[in-house]
Amino acid sequence: MKQVYQNIIKFTVALVLLANLSHAQDFQLTQFYASPLLLNPGFAGATGQNRATLHNRVQWTGLAKPYRAHVASFDHSMPQQRSGIGVMVASEVNGTSRFRTQTANVVYSHRIDVNSSWSIRPGLQFGVGNRRIDYSQLVFGDQIYERGLTGTQEDFSNMNSRYFFDVASGVVVHNSQVWIGFSAHHLNRPDVTFVRSGEALPIRMSVHGGAKINLDNNRIRSSYKSRPDNVLIPSFNYKQQGNFRQLDLGMYWNYEPIIVGAWYRGIPVFSSEEGYPFRDAVAILVGTKFNGFYFGYSYDFTVSRMEVYNSGGAHELSISYVFPERRKKKPKKRRDMIIPCPDF
Repeated sequence: MKQVYQNIIKFTVALVLLANLSHAQDFQLTQFYASPLLLNPGFAGATGQNRATLHNRVQWTGLAKPYRAHVASFDHSMPQQRSGIGVMVASEVNGTSRFRTQTANVVYSHRIDVNSSWSIRPGLQFGVGNRRIDYSQLVFGDQIYERGLTGTQEDFSNMNSRYFFDVASGVVVHNSQVWIGFSAHHLNRPDVTFVRSGEALPIRMSVHGGAKINLDNNRIRSSYKSRPDNVLIPSFNYKQQGNFRQLDLGMYWNYEPIIVGAWYRGIPVFSSEEGYPFRDAVAILVGTKFNGFYFGYSYDFTVSRMEVYNSGGAHELSISYVFPERRKKKPKKRRDMIIPCPDF
């Protein structure tokens, strides 16, 4: 009977996790600028060079089955065409049921120079995705009897997988010191349910931005490679999807090659429909760069309802590589048109 109770507990925890994730819909990252294509299609090619990224997040490590998210992307800058293209794959797995969402996307952005200081980068993203669940890992009421567990009579053969098509767009407005962006994902409202109920995935909207403040002097250098060694970067990211809304407020200090930062995630002055405050976590971040590689680590201290379950917070690791420029005679790039957002 002990094993039966353990399975019941696992099933209950799985339901709690699925309930929370169905409310938020999309997974989120603390180091969202380390996976810029996931944040906004307008960031494709934003470094002026080629860039590859890998991102891993492990959340609620104190639970039996922690939540995991993985993102990999590559974007290519085409300065002569004032454009950028990219590809991105993402995967998230959570709960006892191994509830999994996988997506593959292509991204395009184009730079429009407004004047000698300001640029606009609109972008588009198209992708396909799959959601899958393993019901064999769950325990149902008809399986439980006094001597242990037996097989279920439920038939989920036609309700364990769903493919969908997805569309997103975004725009980033910036100069060499300040940037602000807007993105909207799931513009086509795809149906991702297993039971073909016709329930559409809500549009996820994000407004994000920030500025670079040079601590050495009042002049912000525009060159990407010779950017200030000592800068503060305050930034924000507000996102909303359905009834879910959240604000990330943070500050980076970049003293090359080291960067440290802190974030607060939540809107404590507002409450959800259930009466709980919109608050999630306080996060700290450390990072460094070496020969084109960027390494970032962050940890989230949980301050939401999950804290009472000793959830264990969240660990996040990001690695990116910016490829060196090819030595060819090309029209000189406008370095002041590089988006000045953080690398983590």
